[in-house]
Order: sequence, then structure tokens, then C-alpha cells
Amino acid sequence: DSREAILVTQFFASSLVFRSLTPESIDFLSSRGSLEYFDKDKTVFAQGEAGDSLFLILRGTVDVEVHGTHVKKLTQGSFFGEIALIANIPRTATIRATEPSVFFKISADSFWEVLVQHIDLGVFIE
Repeated sequence: DSREAILVTQFFASSLVFRSLTPESIDFLSSRGSLEYFDKDKTVFAQGEAGDSLFLILRGTVDVEVHGTHVKKLTQGSFFGEIALIANIPRTATIRATEPSVFFKISADSFWEVLVQHIDLGVFIE
């Protein structure tokens, strides 16, 4: 729906990391991702799980936990899940929504396709 498309486009336009992408790359990512909604206290993924996607925080906040210990909070405009994709390892942390949140989920294949086109983005994320 158009409201969701606006939300995703606003994220890419305002994100320090992603705003350097060309409109074509933004369209590419937007067309290959999906919105995911999580309630407060819902686990997005757990440490040790296989990582097959990257998440962009469109709305909300998440806690990052490593071995059950809170290490940081991520807010709107941040992203997570990239470590498992880049290093091809299991998830290094558990991510839990701390409030109702909306994420844009990008598959590993789409993520790598964009990184091939934008090496500078890959270097920044890494």
C-alpha cells in the first residue's frame, strides 16, 4: 500500500547509511524487502540462529542482548542483522523489540546484490 511505500522511501532518504544509494537501488531494495511488525517484547531473532536477512528499523526500538546481557539499544534509522550476512555466521546477538516496531526486512540475496553495485555502502556497513 502507498502508506508503507512512503514509510520505506522516507527511511532510505533520511538514513545516513542508505541515502547515498541511487533511486534505482532504493527501488530495487524496496521491491525486494517486506515490512515486518513486532509487538513490544517480541524477539526478532535469537543469538545462534542462522542469519538470512538484514532489518532496517522504520519505527520503534530494539534491545541488543549478547549471552543474555543487554549491550545496546537501537532506534529508528538503525539497522541490524548485517554481521551474520557479511561474515556468514550465526546471529551474534538476540534482538528484542522494546515497543511496537516496524522493520523493513531485506533478504541476503538482495543485500548482496546492492552491495556489489555500491562498494562504499558495503565498506561502511562492515
